[in-house]
Amino acid sequence: MPPEGAGEAAGARYAVLAETVAALSRPGGRLLRPLVRAPSGTGAALAVGAGLAMLAVPAFHWPGWALCLLLPPFVLPSYLLRRLLDAARQRAEAGGAPAHAAPDAAIPAVGAPASGAPAPRVPEPGAPASVARPPLPPVPRRSAREWALAALAVTVVAGSAVGAAAWSGADYRAYPRYTADPPPALRAWQRQFGTPAAVLADQLGSVWASDDIRSFGAAYGDDGTGGVTVLVAGAVGDFHRMPGSVVEDASVLPDTAIVVNAPWEADPGPYGGRMRCVSITDPAEGLVEELVSCTWADRGSLGTALMAAEGRSRADSSELAREIRRLVLHRVDGG
Repeated sequence: MPPEGAGEAAGARYAVLAETVAALSRPGGRLLRPLVRAPSGTGAALAVGAGLAMLAVPAFHWPGWALCLLLPPFVLPSYLLRRLLDAARQRAEAGGAPAHAAPDAAIPAVGAPASGAPAPRVPEPGAPASVARPPLPPVPRRSAREWALAALAVTVVAGSAVGAAAWSGADYRAYPRYTADPPPALRAWQRQFGTPAAVLADQLGSVWASDDIRSFGAAYGDDGTGGVTVLVAGAVGDFHRMPGSVVEDASVLPDTAIVVNAPWEADPGPYGGRMRCVSITDPAEGLVEELVSCTWADRGSLGTALMAAEGRSRADSSELAREIRRLVLHRVDGG
């Protein structure tokens, strides 16, 4: 004969089961069913997915806030399932009827006898809940296998987090290595030495010079007339902390009365980064000749090419700037 109170204990377990099934039957709970049917496999898959999501940020050069979009689908299911199970157990302990439970449901009613056991004692109306239903047994402890799987999942997630942080740090500090060597000639123009334009180019490049940043400057023009057609200045080194707005600040000559007419974004070419060009007019000393200034910037170089417009289109000016950059800079890190 079953001990006294066995029927009440069985009914309590049935109440928890009924509340849990009812909660999992709701639209939101259906997404959590794989965690109930195969908790180990699903938990491992979620841990691997979380790790891959963290590694994807540095792998694809995504911003850090992308983790806020990638991690929740892999982290929230376990948390939501735990909340759902706790809520179902609390409702069962409180003695409430299962939500959405039909009278003829396959789940036995609370307090119904199991396997021919005698019917439990029916409490008097108005009896307190502690008398109406005995406390539920404690939740079983995790098995050694469950602890091992949990430790493995934590190791995968923690290792991925450390790896992603190291990867992101190395990617942030990395920059392309260049040497700067202006050619002796550019198209039909010869490089000038000692002219005011050549001195100005060196001065503009030296603004960026430091212990680990090397500047360059050159002026090109027609030797026959002494005129200057192209002036290029810049520097190579570690610019990985340089803001993207530097191409806007360096697009024009400092300390001049130039007027910016029309800026546009240009294709930076094979070295990447950003290139911005502006059409400018220098009214100083009555000069109204239209010029084009194109500035490029990446993590390893910064430069400005100033050229006479001479009826060039935007496409022609941008192409000349890319050609100057390609001829002056030389990658030394295999890029």
